[in-house]
Order: sequence, then structure tokens, then C-alpha cells
Amino acid sequence: MPSALISSSVRNTSLPAAAALPDAAELEAAEEEDVNFKDEKKKLQNAAIRDYAEMAARTDSYRQFLTRLSRLPDVDEQIAYAYAVLVRMYREGSIPLKSADTPREIECKVKNGTSDGQSIERITAAFESVRYAEAAVDTAEAQTVLSDMCAIIKRYLF
Repeated sequence: MPSALISSSVRNTSLPAAAALPDAAELEAAEEEDVNFKDEKKKLQNAAIRDYAEMAARTDSYRQFLTRLSRLPDVDEQIAYAYAVLVRMYREGSIPLKSADTPREIECKVKNGTSDGQSIERITAAFESVRYAEAAVDTAEAQTVLSDMCAIIKRYLF
């Protein structure tokens, strides 16, 4: 009895007749009408900005820092490198920073542990803009942030 039920249910769920299905030429014509696109390249993030933690770890003097900073091609890269050196200086100092800390967490810890509160807010905003946002930092603001970072780094590196 169960086999009869199965076979009857199979017969009732048969596919529609082949004449009702569109042929290959109709499908191709429909695809040509629907597909009208153009490949576009959009720069979502500055891919040239790289992680400078390794280069920051090998920076032993303020003079070496300034030399490396001046060799970087643009302000965005300079901010990224100076930020990496700055974080290294704070980490080696008295601020307990973890490698998994976000820029905002670092900002909060630096505010609580040093007198660099106002500067670190601008520095973090500029770094986040360079690293994560599509917008470039204003040139005047970038120079101000870089000079703030250089002044802080100079206190830690001789």
C-alpha cells in the first residue's frame, strides 16, 4: 500500500510540458536586455596606508623618527607612521595598552594616564580618518596633528 501512495504522488507532481519552458534563444535575448552594466573602480580606502608597527618598533631615536617621517610620500602615511610610533611610546611608558586596543580605547587610556588629552583627541580623529574613512585629512589640520605628535614623541625619544 505505501508504494502505491508514493507512485501516485510522483505522477501528480510532474513538471509542466516542455513547450511551456522558454528556449535558449529566448533566455539569451532576455539576458541581453536585462544586463546593462559597466565595471567601475571606486577607491574605498587608501590601500597604500600600511601598518607601520614594525617600522615604529625599529625607531630608536627622534632623529631617526624625523628622517623616516620625511621619507614617506604623503601626509596620510606620515600620520599613520607617527601614530604607530606614538602608540609604541605610550605602550613602553606607563600606559597599559594592549595590541587589541582600538584607537578610541587608546585615546581613553592616554587621557586617563597623561596630560595629552586634547592633543590625543585630534590625533585619534586624524588617524581614524586616514586609516578607516574615505575622506582625506585637511592639510592644515594634518600639519597641526603631525606637529602635536612630533612634540609628544620628542619627549619619549631623545
